[in-house]
Amino acid sequence: LDTLQHLDLFNGEAPNKVYNTKTAQKVDYRNTPSEHGIGVSTLDLGRLVSWLNILSCLHPQHKDKAQQVLESGISAV
Repeated sequence: LDTLQHLDLFNGEAPNKVYNTKTAQKVDYRNTPSEHGIGVSTLDLGRLVSWLNILSCLHPQHKDKAQQVLESGISAV
């Protein structure tokens, strides 16, 4: 959740489609670092929001952090 909260967003608005899993840097589909990113997937955003809500229900100890993730930019789309 901490990583999600601090991701470098695509155009400062929403998560990029692809990130390096070790560094959390925006990358392209070949895992090459990308300063601008490759775009946003609204389908993936919907999935992420759904799973953050499920996480909050099943593990209430993470509810506040999950809400912070949503407020940090993901819900800006």
